[in-house]
Amino acid sequence: HIGQFKIDHMGHAGNVDPARGDIGCHQHPDLARTEFRHRLFALRLALLALGVGEGDEVITAPNSDAGTASAIYHVGAKPVFVDVEPDTMNLDAGLLEAAITPRTKAILPVHPYGHPADMPRIMELARKHGLLVIEDACLALGASIAGRGTGLWGEIGCFSFASTKHLGGFGS
Repeated sequence: HIGQFKIDHMGHAGNVDPARGDIGCHQHPDLARTEFRHRLFALRLALLALGVGEGDEVITAPNSDAGTASAIYHVGAKPVFVDVEPDTMNLDAGLLEAAITPRTKAILPVHPYGHPADMPRIMELARKHGLLVIEDACLALGASIAGRGTGLWGEIGCFSFASTKHLGGFGS
């Protein structure tokens, strides 16, 4: 299933070294060296690689575009929306714990407009409840919080070079 997905939607990104702070995935080195035509594919494969699927719930922000929720739906899981902080437009970490249920498998914070979500607090709650964290860092390339880059906090961080992103490539 994942093998065919990789053939259809991925290329090879070359040298990525998370130890140097490069973009990548420190928990899944095979995925760290992949690139995607669209963030929907990156998020979908991240969810699949971590075993998120039918009957699971994934907590995320409601103010992201359709790609975030679509990736969750594509793997058979249900998005659970938690409100955002009014000053940052980031997932409100103070509301996360109330949204966690026995079916919650992951938290998918979005880092909008180059502003990182409260990753130290999100990671603390994820570890406390045994949840996975997949970061949608497509609009926060180069941003950091507490000295650590976006996309390097959770199990997998997803970036995009689509034409509508900060470092857009030619076409999507």
